[in-house]
Amino acid sequence: LIGRISDLERELEAVLLKMELYESKENRDVENSELLMAEYNAAFQDLNSVVEVCQMRVQGQQLDISLLLGLGASPRPSNKEDLTVESQLRIYKTLRSNIETLDLLSDLYAEDIGSQCPTQ
Repeated sequence: LIGRISDLERELEAVLLKMELYESKENRDVENSELLMAEYNAAFQDLNSVVEVCQMRVQGQQLDISLLLGLGASPRPSNKEDLTVESQLRIYKTLRSNIETLDLLSDLYAEDIGSQCPTQ
């Protein structure tokens, strides 16, 4: 009986060790995911600033110096509840639409420049 109890204690210790290792890996995965999302959001904000500057330029508005310096950007959600998947998707779709508009405008600009260049 004492031998069986010792075996059960060792099995319990092994299971607890495996659980600790699993929880440790899970915590690292969560931390890595959070770091990845932070980097992704920073890149998104930088791209959004570039799009805003381009839109201001196309519309003939005075450029926002804080956007040019990377100091300002569109307001970020104030808390994690505002960061729902749906709201992020909506923001990303808007940015993609703005980028597509800028792409079209750049094509038109290139055509305009091309038509003004004298051919030899």
